[in-house]
Amino acid sequence: MSIALAVAVALLPGILPALAVGGRHPVTPFLVPLATAAMAAVAAVVMLATAGSLVVWFAIVAVGCNVAAVTAIPAALVSDRTPGPAWWPWASLATVVAAVSWPLLVLKAPIIETDSQAIWLLHAAMISGGHSTLVADLTNTGYLFSHPDYPPLVPAVGALLYAVRGAVDDHLALAATVSLNACVVGVAATGLLSRVPATTTWIRRTACLLLVFLLSGAIYGVTGADALNGYADLLYAGAGLGAVIYGLLLPRSPRHLAVASLCLAIAALTKNEGMLTAVIVAVLVIARQQRRGMGLRQRLATLGVALALVPGAIWMLIIRADGLSDSFFASSSGETLDTRLSATVSQMSNQLRLVLPAILVLIAGTLLLRHHRSRLGIGDSRWLWTGGIVYTLGIAATYVIGSPEINWWLNTSVVRTTIFANASLQVDMTAWLLVAICVLGDEGRTSPERPASTSAAGGWGSDALSRASAGRPSE
Repeated sequence: MSIALAVAVALLPGILPALAVGGRHPVTPFLVPLATAAMAAVAAVVMLATAGSLVVWFAIVAVGCNVAAVTAIPAALVSDRTPGPAWWPWASLATVVAAVSWPLLVLKAPIIETDSQAIWLLHAAMISGGHSTLVADLTNTGYLFSHPDYPPLVPAVGALLYAVRGAVDDHLALAATVSLNACVVGVAATGLLSRVPATTTWIRRTACLLLVFLLSGAIYGVTGADALNGYADLLYAGAGLGAVIYGLLLPRSPRHLAVASLCLAIAALTKNEGMLTAVIVAVLVIARQQRRGMGLRQRLATLGVALALVPGAIWMLIIRADGLSDSFFASSSGETLDTRLSATVSQMSNQLRLVLPAILVLIAGTLLLRHHRSRLGIGDSRWLWTGGIVYTLGIAATYVIGSPEINWWLNTSVVRTTIFANASLQVDMTAWLLVAICVLGDEGRTSPERPASTSAAGGWGSDALSRASAGRPSE
């Protein structure tokens, strides 16, 4: 089977679930590959826990998810829409697609780095062999270097593509990981564009599009070549970022919580650091949702945030039950805690150089734009900053208590483990700039949008003459 046909067949199961979550909004195309990836990962978890092959379990999981999606799609398609010009959703989608697609040109001559081959492609081969092969290989001490405890999303997608195409194709598996990286960046970008008010002039809208285009490039910038060589760090970091935007910055709504939940599931099933990210963000999202007068639909959506962590948690429990652990904690370190702490603080500080400019933007924005930000339905910065700080402390603690030689460990990983923190800072600065573009000097024209809107950036075919309804401040 050709590569194009294999990819098309593999993506089909994700269309209806993505439509049920995103509705007729620009975020939906980016959710399709992520939904397929999440189903593949869940199938791998079930396969490890029981028996059989990935293809069989994927078919079962996909059928169940699509049946559930069919019942949810009608509500998703008739949900309220963000007022604005009819061209805005299409312009938003085209801009974000362009922003996340141009780096993918590198796939014309893909480069498979060492970790991609030693971890993700190796695990894909394990999963392709079915339950018995996977268990035997994961418990083989000769494969301890490959981090057998890592969650299965990336290799499960590769194994699924192998099965659909009928042949092992490492470049195809790598291209899938790179494409998923692009999708999580796209989810984050469309979320920010959803808060552009209905009455914003086309010139200001164009500036917003340019701003988000630059943000997407900046996220790729802090990730570097690791976004394009098969590494999965941008995938969990970008998914965590999407959960932050839809769960902590956008107005409370079941639609936004559904997108956040899918992002949390992706993060938790990608890497151990992704599970850390997902747990932190999920706690913050649930805390933000708690208020009096919550309806049943809102309560169920909040429950979905917690349920998104379940597949990743089950994987971890099975792995621990089989006596597997990360090789980074297989032994004790011969270095003192002071030595490890000093090196960790030094190298992580060098990577987090955006903290100072982000603080300055935060101060200026709070003094000048806080009320405007609230009127536009963009959540308080404290949620985003809390998540980034707690995540950073968790990663720092991992370095301090781990066993590898600390300088080697930091030199080979700190650029990747700080992607989520750096991207969070970029998003907060972008949010403040977005507010400034939309409202400064135009307060008389800009009216707030409905805070409970479930749009991801305006609905397809939204009425250009619709008026924005007044709303209460966002938190």
